[in-house]
Amino acid sequence: MKLPDRKSVLISNLVLLLLSAAACLMIVVRAVVTGELSYFYLIWNLFLAWIPLVFALIMFYRLKTAFKKKWKSILLSLLWLVFYPNAPYMITDFIHIRRGETLLVWYDFIIFSLFIITAFIIGFLSLYLVHRIVAWFTENNFAGWIFAVIVQFCSGFGIYLGRVRRWNSWDALFNPIVLLNEVLDSLQYKPLIFSFLFGLFLLLTYSAVYSLTILGSSQTYKKSPAFSARDN
Repeated sequence: MKLPDRKSVLISNLVLLLLSAAACLMIVVRAVVTGELSYFYLIWNLFLAWIPLVFALIMFYRLKTAFKKKWKSILLSLLWLVFYPNAPYMITDFIHIRRGETLLVWYDFIIFSLFIITAFIIGFLSLYLVHRIVAWFTENNFAGWIFAVIVQFCSGFGIYLGRVRRWNSWDALFNPIVLLNEVLDSLQYKPLIFSFLFGLFLLLTYSAVYSLTILGSSQTYKKSPAFSARDN
């Protein structure tokens, strides 16, 4: 399985940076106009969404050297897995949107949508890169998809821990024992159903967006003589 083109990855990241800047600018404009500092936490959440993509990019651009030293590849992979749920987690921020018909409410809706869509694309690109790396490293496309499926359902559980239990990825580094006890305590019916539903949602949307990459990488076909004749 071929790895993504480096130029395409670079362009995708530049687009995501522009989207992130636009979203943050909308927050600043809202603060200036209303005098409120509401929703500034979205900027922090978006920052957290960027962290797994940074780890994925390090693995991607230093692929050959990283995998020569197994401890580096293992460390990067674990860090990526711990922080990855921060990207799809942002979809749950929709619950903070205020209700009403005022112009400010619709402005807020656009803010939330821009942040969440940007984080979602960041998450997709992050998983896409690691998915392709796994398939390339194992020389098995099926193994890459098994990895993606497992990650998405684990992310569903991560979203549960973040939204319902209010834990975050940093706790895995600084409070691992306490977090482990919380994970074991969460292995119950309702938390698992919550995790499964979000994991299924993430997997379906990832598969749908992944299919678009096939269209983007399809070959350009030459015009047939019949069409060339029409053009003349």
